[in-house]
Amino acid sequence: MKYTDEFKLIDTPNKSYLLGLIYSDGTIVNNVGHQYCCRIKINDVELLYRIVQVFPFFCQPKKSKVAKTWYIYCYSKQLVNDLMSHGLVPSKSMKNKDLLGNPGKLLYPGDFIRGVFDGDGNVYINSTNNKRITIYGNCASFFKYLMAIYDEYDIRYCVVARRNQYELKVGRQLSVINLVNLMTNHDAL
Repeated sequence: MKYTDEFKLIDTPNKSYLLGLIYSDGTIVNNVGHQYCCRIKINDVELLYRIVQVFPFFCQPKKSKVAKTWYIYCYSKQLVNDLMSHGLVPSKSMKNKDLLGNPGKLLYPGDFIRGVFDGDGNVYINSTNNKRITIYGNCASFFKYLMAIYDEYDIRYCVVARRNQYELKVGRQLSVINLVNLMTNHDAL
């Protein structure tokens, strides 16, 4: 199935979630005249199958030759252009990390954050059952965007910056509950 402008607008929880996952674990390639591709590479093959079921323009999951990861991809100039209109850039993790934009005002910010979390987040539970949710990344402006969403939903956080790496941590129990509620408010992927 071909891509037909599904990501021109981010107007469903599933689109918002997938955009967040692409921000964290996706890659777009925009080689003018050569190749336009969006690829998502993760360990969770079941999630990739669900993504393909909802967005059938992606290929079926394939096993990576290195590491224990799986990936899906779609060759489409229009998909890459649509994703770029929502702030994504090619080579976002390394050479273009400072050019990474943000998707702007989202209808489903919690689903977007859950997508980012599923790619670059974790939950830590200590011996007294206190929980901490952390999202990792390397783009300061993108973290400012996430912090603005947290502020809007009264989620208290702290940011740790080390050698161009950032950690956005939520540890206060009420804020952890608020963040979990925000991320699970809809039944996205």
